Amino acid sequence: MAAFARHKAGIVRWILGLFCCAALCGCEQAPLLSQREVVNAVFFESQNNGCKVLLLVADHTSSEQQTQAGFRAVEGVGKTQAQALAAAEDALDGQVFYGLMDLAVVPVSYGWEEVTEIGRLLYQNAKPAPQITLLMTERLPDGEKAGELYTEMKDGVARYGLTNGLQELFSAQNECALPIWQGTGYGFSILQKGQQASRWNEKLAAQLAAVLCGQTDRIMCTFDQGKIALQTKVMVQAEVSGRETVVHLTLVEPELQDLENIGYSDSQLQALLCDELQQAYADMTADSYTGSFDPFHTRIQRFSVVGREETIPVPALCLHLES
Repeated sequence: MAAFARHKAGIVRWILGLFCCAALCGCEQAPLLSQREVVNAVFFESQNNGCKVLLLVADHTSSEQQTQAGFRAVEGVGKTQAQALAAAEDALDGQVFYGLMDLAVVPVSYGWEEVTEIGRLLYQNAKPAPQITLLMTERLPDGEKAGELYTEMKDGVARYGLTNGLQELFSAQNECALPIWQGTGYGFSILQKGQQASRWNEKLAAQLAAVLCGQTDRIMCTFDQGKIALQTKVMVQAEVSGRETVVHLTLVEPELQDLENIGYSDSQLQALLCDELQQAYADMTADSYTGSFDPFHTRIQRFSVVGREETIPVPALCLHLES
């Protein structure tokens, strides 16, 4: 019994020693989520002498009715994006937490170099790395409107089925593509390293570009100068036949509505849609398909058939309307 008592006492002293070591080492429990500055979105804006960053953070101090649905905005400025982001973080009261951030917004004036630099900065700072949607916009909102814009953008991303994430910036070596938020619908921009960006603001062309870049599976907009509404799911498949590449675009059960009651028949509506899609495609490929640039990613299909090529030919567009 005495030996057992001595053994038990030794175990107790060992456990107490562990607690003492933990206390002396200054071990602390990680702060609770409610004790952190939870970032929901980050907005970047270009300025003449540098950059401005706006962090949209959850507001735990006031009711939702008092603070833009529970948000507050904190600003920072600097000569670089990293310096401006650090300044905004320093203006926060608590420990910054990016684990719930789901939106990053950059200026439409930024080129490939600036956008990818922001991407690397967010990958470095936003840990654990969340699923972040990346959009472009014309101008940064006032801090008081940032929460409203965040909600509007998130609703729009869901409505239009956009799947553009931070990882898309680095899926190709010297190019990337981003939606441009326009309030009602979106534009689209394809950026190349060292080149001027290709940009489409007209809704049908922008959504067609997003489909061909794999960033959405639907088209929802008006065309023919706003006279006809279109809503459809889409599927894309590239086919290589000899030296030619054909992009097959299938519109699944397209819904077409004559908004001005002009009296178009179904076949006329479909013909107008095909004409406008072909024209939009011709315009965007003339603007963006140059040299070895491959914005709609047909190079892989061609390589399996014809091997390596210095110049990628413009693929033809074949439309299919599936009832």
